[in-house]
Amino acid sequence: MKFWQIGLLSLGLVGCAQTPENPAPPPAQSVVVTACAETLTQKDERQAPYAYQQAFLACQEPIRDEALVRRYVDSLILTGQYQGIKSGAAFPENVVPKLVEQWRRWAKENL
Repeated sequence: MKFWQIGLLSLGLVGCAQTPENPAPPPAQSVVVTACAETLTQKDERQAPYAYQQAFLACQEPIRDEALVRRYVDSLILTGQYQGIKSGAAFPENVVPKLVEQWRRWAKENL
């Protein structure tokens, strides 16, 4: 096989591999999720804990990412909001209940 034939074959295979059998979710929905997670990953919870808390609370979609919740808890600790973590009151309703309970237990044992 010649190099140009290998290149064409590779392009054909890549094109087939990228064609999804199940269509992706509507772009507007995925943009919202990505924008919220991207905003949170760009914020530094240690340098600007209040800014991270505001961005976290501004998210409208369910928050399932444990790392984002951990960073939120870190920001709450840095600002002295221990009781809110222990009681669960510091967590908005869109945080997955399993993560809220996990961090409530952790706070009761460690703070």
